[in-house]
Amino acid sequence: MVAGIYEILNTVNGKRYIGQSVDIDRRWKEHRKTLRKGIARHAYLQAAWNKYGEAAFKFSILVMCEKNRDALFLYEQQAFNALKPEYNLAPIAGSNLGVKHRPEVCAAISARMKGKTYAKGTRRTPEQCQNISESLIGKKRGPQTPEHLANRKAAGCGKLIGFKHPPEFGAAISARQTGKKLPEEWSKNIAKGKIGNTVWRGRKHKPESKAKIADTLSGVKHSPERREANRLGHIGLKQSPETIAKRVAALTGQKRSAQQCKNISLGKLKNAPVCQSVATKRRKVYA
Repeated sequence: MVAGIYEILNTVNGKRYIGQSVDIDRRWKEHRKTLRKGIARHAYLQAAWNKYGEAAFKFSILVMCEKNRDALFLYEQQAFNALKPEYNLAPIAGSNLGVKHRPEVCAAISARMKGKTYAKGTRRTPEQCQNISESLIGKKRGPQTPEHLANRKAAGCGKLIGFKHPPEFGAAISARQTGKKLPEEWSKNIAKGKIGNTVWRGRKHKPESKAKIADTLSGVKHSPERREANRLGHIGLKQSPETIAKRVAALTGQKRSAQQCKNISLGKLKNAPVCQSVATKRRKVYA
């Protein structure tokens, strides 16, 4: 029982299929069985087998290695990079990322899924969530080597930053989300998840992004509970000297409006009893 990377070569046109297995002999027998019956799940390889016949294909072992999942994926990806197999649908070993279906396949999938709402609005039970969590414990992702990450990038994976939806698609999302409120439990979980998150620290928005944010927030009024939560959340926080210097520089030379002056005066009158009690305590101390 040999583990490693194998190749199925079309000797007529030089095109090939590359795969991996912990038992290459058994895998080759499975390939021949399904290809002869015309039920192989590798569409390109099956089509070529039907066209050229079994005699046109040659099976050979490229690499023999230990029965280790990471090693098999690594060697298979190296073979992909070197030989560029034409009969493989996926460009990344051990992943369907980057697979491009034919238009007729996409149309068939779309037709099959239309009208199905069995998963819409449903939530997993706590037992289902627990079972999923336990089944993933100890499982490792594919080899996250620099070469593997480069292959993901080349295949177009993870290119969501800067991605823009068509206008009609964005409008549909906006209409569907307008007026929706997250459950209180979700909001609390999101807030907990942001604690200590520094992913966006130091990043600057583009002027057009700032303008969109300003337009979105214009006229928005927070509830008294929200204002109180914001106030409590900022207690004890200290700004860095750089932030203070930027704020002072931005406000230098600016004049407050009449409404701002009025609000400040009302705030001082509201806090007058507190200030008076503090002043009284200080006089007692110094006396």
